Amino acid sequence: MQSSSVDGIAWTVWTPVGGGAEPAGLQDSVPLDVSATAFRDRVYIATRWQTLDKLSHVALNFTADGENWSGWRIPDSDLDYHPSATVGLAPANNHLYITAPNPDDNVAIWAY
Repeated sequence: MQSSSVDGIAWTVWTPVGGGAEPAGLQDSVPLDVSATAFRDRVYIATRWQTLDKLSHVALNFTADGENWSGWRIPDSDLDYHPSATVGLAPANNHLYITAPNPDDNVAIWAY
């Protein structure tokens, strides 16, 4: 769900992001947590989705106007990417970075 405010006092009503749809290929998954950032005139959100086999996957969604969302997209990766905690989003220059703890190594952080 999302809401927005120009002045921090008056807020829009809560509205669904993505209309309750799961990311493609992750049917029967549930959202675990969410992080958000603003980058190049868009709001980005990243959510971990947990499947029935307890693996978590990350999907991104973004909007420029708060109403028309792009739909959930799973970032392409050559490695299996199943973060063990909430992901972070960080914009820098012309890039958007996703960071998350590596579940196979408690001291390693993945950056995408």
